[in-house]
Amino acid sequence: MVLEPICCPRCHTTDVVKHGKSAEGKQRYRCRNAECTRASFILNYSYRGYLPRGETADRGYGRQR
Repeated sequence: MVLEPICCPRCHTTDVVKHGKSAEGKQRYRCRNAECTRASFILNYSYRGYLPRGETADRGYGRQR
């Protein structure tokens, strides 16, 4: 069995613990770095609006001509 360390998407530390499950049943994680501004996160978000700024795809606001 190979275990991959989970990294915080904000501070990139591996000091991460499991923090319950979301309403959709996805594993939620919590960063234990005191200086990190990201308290909890999910590795694979279903709704892209929850992603931090800069990680979202083109939102499609308005039509380009």
